[in-house]
Amino acid sequence: NAKRQPVSIDVVRATACELSPIVKAMLAIHIQTGMRPAELCDMRPKDIDRSGEVWLYRPAQHKTKHHGKPRVIPILGDAREALIEYLNRAPDSHCFSPKEADAWFRAKLRSERKGYGSYKPTKGTLRAGTKYSPQSYRQAIERAAKRAKVGHWVPYQLRHLNLTEVRQA
Repeated sequence: NAKRQPVSIDVVRATACELSPIVKAMLAIHIQTGMRPAELCDMRPKDIDRSGEVWLYRPAQHKTKHHGKPRVIPILGDAREALIEYLNRAPDSHCFSPKEADAWFRAKLRSERKGYGSYKPTKGTLRAGTKYSPQSYRQAIERAAKRAKVGHWVPYQLRHLNLTEVRQA
């Protein structure tokens, strides 16, 4: 496979304009921290140590856990600002809910509707889950990128974007 390249920040900004506030917050955190998409999707309030000046996220599950290696992700700056709104939930619940994003999207459609009809899901319509998976997060970004008419990109490229910025600093 070809080496994965970082996505352009201009492409990310254009895509962000087409995202729900929840996925937009996830995107901001992802850019700032460079964590893996699975770690972002599994984030829960109880996994974040907010006692110090720098918040520390310790994912319950991560890629190298079976090797006995700890994983600690610092959360500060824009990532911290984007996360604050999503910490006011039960400690065991996930910070980012597709159900909330779905409700936001449906409210947006209702506000843009010209007629008086009501939305009724067709038989077999999928319902949003209680947490994002890396695949559903990727799909939300791919659909927003398509609506924004920018090139195809995937969330893992944000990790490369973050690491490129760190190396250049």
